[in-house]
Amino acid sequence: MSIKRKLFTRSKIIMRILKWMLSAFVILAINLTTNLDIKAQQQRPPQSRQMQMPKIDPNKMMEDQLSWFTKNLNITEEQTTKIKTLQESEVAKRKEVMESGLTPRDENFRERMQVIDTQRDEELSKILTSDQWNIFEKKKEEFMAIGRPKRPTRN
Repeated sequence: MSIKRKLFTRSKIIMRILKWMLSAFVILAINLTTNLDIKAQQQRPPQSRQMQMPKIDPNKMMEDQLSWFTKNLNITEEQTTKIKTLQESEVAKRKEVMESGLTPRDENFRERMQVIDTQRDEELSKILTSDQWNIFEKKKEEFMAIGRPKRPTRN
């Protein structure tokens, strides 16, 4: 066999080996990326239908609100007692809605929360003086403007 023929045969063999190695490398790379994707999905917490609500301590929130009322509205001891009772009632109602299985995306959930807010405001308007109520209303509007930015409109 001539030298040219031997070199040609060897180069063909080398090319086949390189093709095989390249195929094996591609299969290995696909396998590794697939396994990494599966592991990443397994590490994610399971997504439930219910939206995760931030964990808020109702007692801390009530203390903060009462502190704000005391500082900004100069409420009396009698008003403090009535507001505490009102807050406890509101927390119980909200907890009941939260535990009902409804999610914040449900229309019924929002309606029930709005009813609770309206009832709270009605009772609070009876507890506070008219000056205190006006200050509270102005502050509430400021909080709403800050807490709920307007969504861009779709064209």
